[in-house]
Amino acid sequence: FFFLGSSSALFLSILVLITLPPSHPSSYSNAYFMSSFCVFQVVFSIMLCIWGMGAVARTCDVNFINHMFLLDIDPRCRVGPHWLFSRAAGLTSLWILTFGMYVVDYKWNIFLKEANTVGYNDRASWHYVSYPIAALAV
Repeated sequence: FFFLGSSSALFLSILVLITLPPSHPSSYSNAYFMSSFCVFQVVFSIMLCIWGMGAVARTCDVNFINHMFLLDIDPRCRVGPHWLFSRAAGLTSLWILTFGMYVVDYKWNIFLKEANTVGYNDRASWHYVSYPIAALAV
């Protein structure tokens, strides 16, 4: 339950960061900012599926339901609720880290210090694409 509480607190803090104003409102674009959210949503849905599979496996184990037999899974397979929960917890931690870094970097230009607003939008730079790619790579 500690991990659930800390994850929800970190997610709530990310929501607060999203509502804060950006450092340079003239170059900030809400459309560019939200364009990467769909990739984060895909990773978030995969993460929720793994949490759900762990919960179903745990419920079946607690109620003495042989779900491995019912699903025709090889009995030598060691994928159980503990394995699923540990993978889901790791993915959740990396997702929160990556999404939080994206929000902070895009709104306050942490890694891109030069503010060249002539010619093209710096907030549409290539390095903002690396955050969703890192989320998908995990």
